[in-house]
Amino acid sequence: MPIPPLQASGTLPAGEHHATVAEIITAFPATTIERQELNQALQDIQPALTKLKTLAPDMIVDIDGSYVTSKPTPNDIDLLVLTDSMDEIQVQDFFNQECPIPATYLDVHADPLHRRHLVNVFSYTRNNRPKGVLVLDVSP
Repeated sequence: MPIPPLQASGTLPAGEHHATVAEIITAFPATTIERQELNQALQDIQPALTKLKTLAPDMIVDIDGSYVTSKPTPNDIDLLVLTDSMDEIQVQDFFNQECPIPATYLDVHADPLHRRHLVNVFSYTRNNRPKGVLVLDVSP
């Protein structure tokens, strides 16, 4: 199912919206230099995410932040790596070895102890209004 149009608030409609990297880049095209760089970072990290999925088969990757809004110049892409197979340090070490992308492009969270809290943070705006989150298809 395609990514739904953004709401008037500039965010995705509430709920989880499953998408591939290609679908995400189509929905959030490189209309600015910032978006071009972030789209490239998302493409660059895709092989590492696919490899990580083989090490942590229970992994789910949520994408959030200003990148998945109508903001023309997003700061970064917030990735929430949900897995009970690895902790945040192991996930960070994996990315540092497999795909050293500048932290200015990707903000990775992977804390199993705070999983529910992080999912809730991704599901609401700063004004506590529900918003949608992208679930990245990282099938090997």
